[in-house]
Amino acid sequence: MKNSNQYDKAVREFALKEMQNTRDSFILKYGQNVDPEKKAAIVEDFKRFYEENGGVLFQEPGVEVEKITRDFIAGDMKIAEEITRDRIANVYNIPSIFLNSNSDSFSSNEQLMQMFVNLTLIPIIRQYEKEFNRKLLSVKQRNEKYYFKFSVNGLLRGDSEARANFYSKGLRDGWLKRDDVRAWEELPPEGGMAAELWISGDMYPLEMDPSLRKGNIGKSESGES
Repeated sequence: MKNSNQYDKAVREFALKEMQNTRDSFILKYGQNVDPEKKAAIVEDFKRFYEENGGVLFQEPGVEVEKITRDFIAGDMKIAEEITRDRIANVYNIPSIFLNSNSDSFSSNEQLMQMFVNLTLIPIIRQYEKEFNRKLLSVKQRNEKYYFKFSVNGLLRGDSEARANFYSKGLRDGWLKRDDVRAWEELPPEGGMAAELWISGDMYPLEMDPSLRKGNIGKSESGES
């Protein structure tokens, strides 16, 4: 991990120095041999013309001007960045997409947050909970079943459609109160009937099924009543 960060830093510093110290370079090709004195004069004239005209050059007949392309960033720098990013993700056990990686793909943000919570946060949270329970609660409180627990429901809320479906099932099946839903959505409680558990009218205990009541069991198939 340490070497990866050092390598990444060295590559970036080298690329920055190259960009700061390097000027545009060109190759001048003449159709005939030029003696050293004339060559020096041509180079000086070329440099003066380039500086005075804001980088604009005119190519004369018999002369070819070719710019030297410089790569300030090493060709394998992208690979080095991906390796460093993947190693950091592995060390801290987080999805590499959180480090601006495009290698991971998820069908939804809900799926991504589920992975982040389960693989990254839960192991850390469990450690805090154990420490808090051991150091902040008295023996009596622990015997009375008091304990610390972090809620990660806010991170797993999903989009509006997923939350609505979750709340609807909880309300209809009788394990969620309307005030519970309002609290999760950061709305003030209503109290009264909103603080009670309700169940859908199309559901009832099996023993209430008229076909199973005493007197209706064991009838013959001949239609006796």
